[in-house]
Amino acid sequence: MPKVSIITVTRLRPQLLVQAIASLNAQSSQDFEWIVINDGEDIATKQLISNSHLNFPHTYLDMLPSDNGFSLCYGRNRGVVMAQGDIVTYLDDDNTFKPNFVAETIAFFENHPQVNYTMPIQQRRRDVVQDGVVVKWGKEFFSPTSNCTVEDLISHHELIDSNGFAHRNTRDLSLGWNPNLKIYIDYEFLLKCISHWGRESFAINPAILVDIDELWEK
Repeated sequence: MPKVSIITVTRLRPQLLVQAIASLNAQSSQDFEWIVINDGEDIATKQLISNSHLNFPHTYLDMLPSDNGFSLCYGRNRGVVMAQGDIVTYLDDDNTFKPNFVAETIAFFENHPQVNYTMPIQQRRRDVVQDGVVVKWGKEFFSPTSNCTVEDLISHHELIDSNGFAHRNTRDLSLGWNPNLKIYIDYEFLLKCISHWGRESFAINPAILVDIDELWEK
């Protein structure tokens, strides 16, 4: 079985998913599986995945959009149920992992057996777009800081983001994503991890492992 299960829920954005797939193909360690949920059963997304050369095992699932609750959370929960890896992590369709993400994540958990959930450093940028064109390039910054604590995340002094957030696979369905929320879903999931494992079993992975380029509409 793979060491890591990477879960992606994608909805009608195959043009963005291309880069996420490329970042998975570029991983220095292939000890992972990719679980991709096609929210909305988009044909272009299905064709992209079926036509892509993937040098890692993957599981594809079509999912009808939900009229009751946030489908992103439903999709992630279905991915968690299918996950075979000892470690579960998440990648949105518009973000990418650094080539050493899988290797560094495995090593971090192996070197810190007391840690049950973690978040790496993200390299972030916020660009301004108008009519689909970038009109202002944002300045790169890194988040969270390497000395971030779980208390910093709870108090919103540091930003919690699910991309690259990793936890041990408990196979406990009570540790899931809340589809009744559309905002603060990452924060609420962090609180669930705290309730499940305790504050002392969280630690920041100080490696820069995720690229996030946000687009802000002018």
